[in-house]
This record gives sequence, C-alpha cells and structure tokens, in this order.
Amino acid sequence: MEDSIADGGLASPGESAASARQNACRDLAAASRVFEAAEAAARRLRIGLDAQFSRAIDAITAVNRRIGVSELGKSGLIGRKIAATLASTGAPAYFVHPSEASYRVSPS
Repeated sequence: MEDSIADGGLASPGESAASARQNACRDLAAASRVFEAAEAAARRLRIGLDAQFSRAIDAITAVNRRIGVSELGKSGLIGRKIAATLASTGAPAYFVHPSEASYRVSPS
C-alpha cells in the first residue's frame, strides 16, 4: 500500500513504485511516438493539398442527389466511414456493398 501512495497511485497491487514509474515512462514515450507519427502524417497530407482538393469539395457540394459509396474488402470499411462522414456533414450519402448493388429493386 505504501508503494501505491509513494508513486502517486500509479502502482498496481503487488507492483513496486519504481516499476510503476518505469511503466508510466514507457507508456508516455509510446504515446509520444504515436502523436509524432500522426503529426508527420498530417504534414504529408497538408503538403499534398492542391486545387484538386478544392475541385473535389466543389463536386461533392454541388450534388443534388444522394452520394453512394461502394467498396469491397478492407476498403469497404473505409468506404463505410467515408459515407458516414459525408452524412454527418449534411451530404446525403450511403454505403452499398458491391454484391448488394448488383440486385435491382423493382418499383412496386
């Protein structure tokens, strides 16, 4: 119990204060590396922005109908997220799995 108090409550039961501090330092270093990687990725994305990005935004906002997104496999997961992001910004968007898109719904 004294170790838990001495290390500011970081130690788990049976863990020494020194071990808890070492684990905390390791975790903080790992978190720092994650943030550094995210910052580097954001910089690369920013560098790649050009007039095509603006044209894509203009094209999406000019659509008067629903935006369909369709992808297969792992990219399908990304496609679902893209459709959800578009829908959350007010663009009427939906995701359709390619195998489901091959079925045509007959009007009643």
